[in-house]
Amino acid sequence: MAQNSLKINNEFFHRTAEEKFVIRVYGKSELARMYGISLKTLGKWIARLRPHCPGVFPDKEAYKRTRLLTPAQVRAIVEHVGEPC
Repeated sequence: MAQNSLKINNEFFHRTAEEKFVIRVYGKSELARMYGISLKTLGKWIARLRPHCPGVFPDKEAYKRTRLLTPAQVRAIVEHVGEPC
């Protein structure tokens, strides 16, 4: 798989170097796939970010109930981890 490729539903999506990552609402699974990590790892990242971004991430129980990440949450992840490939 190429460096800037993403496989979703057996289809490859390619992002060129000129294309910017768009800050928008993402599903947790969608964002985890873009980073090439598991949902469990994404949850650990968010747990580590929670103290640094008060008010952006809900408590642990609320995080488990939600499927979507707001643009503010996605922005916080990208600022701390970097853009996905």
